[in-house]
Formats: sequence, structure tokens, C-alpha cells
Amino acid sequence: MRTASEVTRDADGRPQVALERLLTHFHSDEADILIEQNHARQNKGTLTGHGEELLPGTATFEQYLLITVGDKVYANRDALVMTSTDVSEWAPVGSTFTSKAAVDFYAVDEIDDADAKPVLTLAAKCAAEIRDELSLG
Repeated sequence: MRTASEVTRDADGRPQVALERLLTHFHSDEADILIEQNHARQNKGTLTGHGEELLPGTATFEQYLLITVGDKVYANRDALVMTSTDVSEWAPVGSTFTSKAAVDFYAVDEIDDADAKPVLTLAAKCAAEIRDELSLG
């Protein structure tokens, strides 16, 4: 994640900084599934301090993903909103982010078709841990 250089204040006067998620990558060799960030959509968010400082704080971001299952690609129209309420250091390595609502995914070639039916749903309360490693194979 990249943070903005300027700290602002939210409606309650708490410090807040804008976030941009740069990379999402999950894969399973066993299930032939790949989940990656959709770079055609902005993946933005905020880090908001619990008190007068940014940390500890709550980080929330919208995520737009591409899910590849076998040779089929699916995308979400609505953001998957991920939140961690226990961010105590930046970058949030080791923080667990959870979603509050399920998000539907559509065949990528039908994403703009209002009549398209969802093919996949990423269930509510999915969780992801921010890791500090990147493997290139």
C-alpha cells in the first residue's frame, strides 16, 4: 500500500491519510485459482487514527479483483471492502483484514452487461493477512 503525503482529519477530528493498494496476489496450485488486483480500477482506502496519532488506527480499503479459475476470468463490479481495526505499525505487516459483506463476481467479458448473472461470490468475512514477502517464480 502507498500512503498519501498529507495527513488530514476525518469528520470526528481524528488524523487520516489516504491509501492506495498497489498489489494483491493469491494463488493456489492445488485448486488452479489465481486472485490478482484489477489495475483497471482504483483500489483506494484510508488509515484513520484511533486518537490523536495515526497509529494505532483502522485501515480500510476498497478492492477490485480478477479471479482466474482454470482459463476463466471473473471480476467484481462492487468493491470488496477490507478493514483492519488493529493496525499498530506501518506497513501493516501481520495485520488481518476482513470483509463485512459478500461481493459478486461476473465473467470479465460480461462485467458491463447489466443483465449478466454473478458467477462467483466472495463470501462475507473473508480474511487476508498482509505479508512482507514476495515470491517470483
